[in-house]
Amino acid sequence: MTGENKPNNFTFYFLLFIIALFILGRFLGGTLFDNHWSFNHWSFQPTWYAILWFVLLAAISFLFLKYSEKIERFFENRRTITIGLLALFILTVILHFDSFLYGGGNVRIAQIGQAGKILYPWYEFGTIATVSLLFHFFNLFPFDSIPTAQANIAAVMAWRMLAYIATALSILGAVKLVKEIAPKTADRFYLFLILFFGGQSLLYFGYIGPEPVIVAASVWFGWAAVKLSRDFTFGKLLLLWLITALAVVVHITSLYMLPALLYLTFSTPFKKGIKIYLPVTIALISLFFLVFIVYDKMGDSLRFSQYLLFLKGHLPYSDYGLFSGRHLGDILQLLFLAVPLAAVMKVTAFLQKGWLRNNPPAMAFWLMGFAGVILVFIANPTNSIVLDFPRFTAYLTAYSFLFVLLLVKMHYKAALSRRFTAVLAAAALMLPFSYLPSYIKLEQAKHYLNDYMERHENFYRMGLIAIRDAHFYRKEFRSADYWEWQLPVKSLEYLNLKGTRDLIHAGRNDEALKVLYQAVSRNPYWTEPREMIAIVQMNLGRLELAKPQIDTCLMLEPNKKEYLSNLYRYFRDSGNLVRAKETVDRMLSFFPDDPEVKTDLMIISYRLGRMKTADSLADQLMEYDPNLPFPYLIKGFIREKSDDLKATVRFYQKFIELGPMEVEKPMIEQKLDSLQAVIKEKQL
Repeated sequence: MTGENKPNNFTFYFLLFIIALFILGRFLGGTLFDNHWSFNHWSFQPTWYAILWFVLLAAISFLFLKYSEKIERFFENRRTITIGLLALFILTVILHFDSFLYGGGNVRIAQIGQAGKILYPWYEFGTIATVSLLFHFFNLFPFDSIPTAQANIAAVMAWRMLAYIATALSILGAVKLVKEIAPKTADRFYLFLILFFGGQSLLYFGYIGPEPVIVAASVWFGWAAVKLSRDFTFGKLLLLWLITALAVVVHITSLYMLPALLYLTFSTPFKKGIKIYLPVTIALISLFFLVFIVYDKMGDSLRFSQYLLFLKGHLPYSDYGLFSGRHLGDILQLLFLAVPLAAVMKVTAFLQKGWLRNNPPAMAFWLMGFAGVILVFIANPTNSIVLDFPRFTAYLTAYSFLFVLLLVKMHYKAALSRRFTAVLAAAALMLPFSYLPSYIKLEQAKHYLNDYMERHENFYRMGLIAIRDAHFYRKEFRSADYWEWQLPVKSLEYLNLKGTRDLIHAGRNDEALKVLYQAVSRNPYWTEPREMIAIVQMNLGRLELAKPQIDTCLMLEPNKKEYLSNLYRYFRDSGNLVRAKETVDRMLSFFPDDPEVKTDLMIISYRLGRMKTADSLADQLMEYDPNLPFPYLIKGFIREKSDDLKATVRFYQKFIELGPMEVEKPMIEQKLDSLQAVIKEKQL
């Protein structure tokens, strides 16, 4: 055996070792580690699935080894390639996520389908704008007679359509990237499999969130990077900047591509006139500058700091800091589950001396991968690492690009390298399918998730709500109710919150406040107990104690109607009617057709002395819903001021009839008695 083949031989056996280690982890990981979320997927899948997976892995490996040349020749034909890519896309649609448990998918649905007005956050403007257009399109079709169900269906379809468009773009981009890397058509089939089925594979199946678009942008960035490195022109450099800019508009985390972009910008125009160390240094400085900016700007923001990890963990997860044991364990498991073959790549690259230094696109992809790992490392898995795992994989896309470049550098047509590439392609294709059902199929996903929450009870509140919403969307109402009922059983914090409501109804406000303040100290990013504190304090007339909680709720969830309504009530009750009117106007800009907001506008208009406006709004509300009590109350106030006593009595009586539980009822009853006495005197 020649010295040239020894590295290839070694990497082949190392590849087999990593595959064996990955499989062994499925069986033994749960017994060896307490924190074993990445190893126990097969515990929640039927036995036949694991057997089928083994059979397919062995069969595909054998076919790729035995008939590699025939398979490659088969995919040289353009028609065959087109049919194969179309079949691949159809497969991603068939095997779609049938739930939106992961990455806050249920919140994403509500963000589009259940909001009075869709808001466009600056950090994901492009994503929400696109989904909003798709949502309004799908809303044209009558999927359900119930408005809420109709909106939910349209929102789910809008998000999924965005994901499918991104998947189609990823497939097309992967084909073009492989064509750019591998000059011969016969070389491309295995390389495509290795590139396309990387750590990002989970995001090809209709995932709800912006991450599929980040994957597509990364693939096209890779294609443009290879083209630029091969033949520099300022037009190609501009294209690379344009792809990055569009990706950042889609979602701000696409800035993870910036170090690679700067490296290519400062290296490709001067291939022979500049040392590699300078552009690499610029790229790394930009990466650490980005991290600094993120912590400097977001670290001081109560709203955004919840998405970052610090040296000390967030309450109630005080043991989950940047370098805590559980976080380091989660990161290692995430990398090994998503990109186990990266270990093979690193060993292979080590044996290919100097390939990274003399290969600009490879260095760019290494910088992308490094930046992606840094992003994943500093990000706080707010929903739990299990729920957030799929979205984190978007930032590991570049590792599959690196592998393909490395294989081309190795001239993988050599006998030992061909064997290595065939098994590598089979592994790249099959490894993601070992855990895929636990993420895309609700029945397995919810039990896999529940198992994790059994060992990390602080995540029960978010996890159970996500499962409940998934069943509710599927109209499985009994299952939705079951998981709803589990909340007070499994989530201690939810049970405490429910208990405080009972205390408040019983008039035991001081006891309720004690429990609520304890909940806030343990869960500073949870807004519901803060909202309840604000309401109780306002009910008790302690406006100065309510205001900090209202402000904090709006920091954490800006433009939420309930929190803006509390702010309006604060200004109204403290006598600052101008600020109260400004707050109502702000609410109307987000919820223009909401009757509660229009009621607030009617009331504040009356208190500001704008009688015509208040009277007109009362008419509009009575036409919208004749059973709303407050329009009759305002009408009564206005008629009383104009001495139209009979109309005043009529409106007050209607208010008492429609609002028997309203706090204003006793006062109106007294006024009604007085008015009726005055009318009798006038009649006499």
